[in-house]
Amino acid sequence: MKTLTGQQLVEILRMICDRTKRRLWVASPFIGHWTTVRRILGRKWIDEGGISVRLITDLLNANNFNYETLKYFYDRGAVKEIKGLHAKIYIVDNDALVTSANLTNTAFSKRHEVGILLCDKEAANIINLYEKWWKSIANDIPSNWMPKIARKQVKVEKEETSECPLGTLWELPADPGAPGKMLAQRFLDYEAFCAVYKDFAGTYEKVQRVWVRRPLYFETDSFLNYLFHHAPGLPTKKYYKIKPRVLNKGEKEAEIEKYAILFKKWINDGSEGVEAEQWREEHSQTIKNLLSKENIDKLNANKIRRVADCLHCLNSMPIQKHKFLNPKNNTVGTIKLAWKDLLYGRDALPVRMNRCKEKLSSFGRSSIQEILGNYNPEKYPIRNTNCNSGLRFFGYDVSSY
Repeated sequence: MKTLTGQQLVEILRMICDRTKRRLWVASPFIGHWTTVRRILGRKWIDEGGISVRLITDLLNANNFNYETLKYFYDRGAVKEIKGLHAKIYIVDNDALVTSANLTNTAFSKRHEVGILLCDKEAANIINLYEKWWKSIANDIPSNWMPKIARKQVKVEKEETSECPLGTLWELPADPGAPGKMLAQRFLDYEAFCAVYKDFAGTYEKVQRVWVRRPLYFETDSFLNYLFHHAPGLPTKKYYKIKPRVLNKGEKEAEIEKYAILFKKWINDGSEGVEAEQWREEHSQTIKNLLSKENIDKLNANKIRRVADCLHCLNSMPIQKHKFLNPKNNTVGTIKLAWKDLLYGRDALPVRMNRCKEKLSSFGRSSIQEILGNYNPEKYPIRNTNCNSGLRFFGYDVSSY
């Protein structure tokens, strides 16, 4: 146990955050500006996907938090609220800082705060308490509330205030910078999206399986494609641009069951869905073979073309496909290294996805996510407009694509 105050308080918190490998769990009623939070907590928790991220705060007063910061926590992990929260807790791996300091610039640079740093076994009780609050007391953010955050960009510092102006006492650590260029807009929410999709697919599976020997995610993708392109009235199409429906758990399950039955009937009536599913499975096997660890270094122009031929998003846009395969835009070596990093790199998946997008010309978000979904269909869904619109129709709060 160590008592921290003054400059040491923020410096040690930042130091343990910069070396975190497992989790960053925060409880704070006030949440400061995004730049401030990066300086206090660093950026490793954003960049590395294997870190569990949680935030408990009090949303009763909109002046207590910065919208942009909350959106980063929401996209990267999970946010819950406890009305009347006053505790300030920072859990980093097996260490816990219990302090008077909110997650704000004012607290860490302008006030006389104190904290107790508990390590390993000393921190167990606080970690257990946080877990208890998370499971039993904290409430999920309403599904129709978070989109307001996504649309509202806060450019000015919004912090806890004092009746008297406070001067700077301590310096915050250096800003590690925002996530890689366009990372937040492109891929930061991908892992959160995968968790949402897993819940949706699990609910669908309780109703039925049409193709029991094929990956579940292939079937649910065909289901969402049916709702966007073929179902009577095209029920999901308009959710490409509008807010998700507000449905509770029971209502979601009822809606998924209702439309799943229609999908099965459409398949049994001899629809084109059967042919599409066979096409998908064959092309997935081709991608798995060509991009396996044993074969990916053997890629040549011919094999790269075969992979491109397996991607629906590229085949639906021949001009983009032509540009991607043009050696003036992407060499064989560049493509090989980008795909190898995407599938087998050590950095967080959103970082690798963003790097692939930046290195390859005319190979966009849909292509990257289709590669992942075909290579590992048990883990990664194929994300596109049809998918996002369908999830929003069923009340899942995912961003428009």
